[in-house]
Amino acid sequence: MQVAEYLLMGTIITLGVLVGLVSYRDALVLEYGDLSAAFESISQSYTFTLTGSGGSTSTYTDGATNLSNTISVSAPTASGESSN
Repeated sequence: MQVAEYLLMGTIITLGVLVGLVSYRDALVLEYGDLSAAFESISQSYTFTLTGSGGSTSTYTDGATNLSNTISVSAPTASGESSN
């Protein structure tokens, strides 16, 4: 092969690699955009309800801002008796 043929092949390969890298970069930026939109839509709020003896109910919402009742829990002692 002559020098001109090597130069032409090198130029074509270089241009192909550059176009491929630009396409890869654009696809990666789109994926990161989708990922950031997914993270923004995550809801960190929560609500759960506990029901105690006698029908008392406790509702907790987002950092316990809506606290209507408290249920106390005690662990049994080593001899099996409850400590209150």
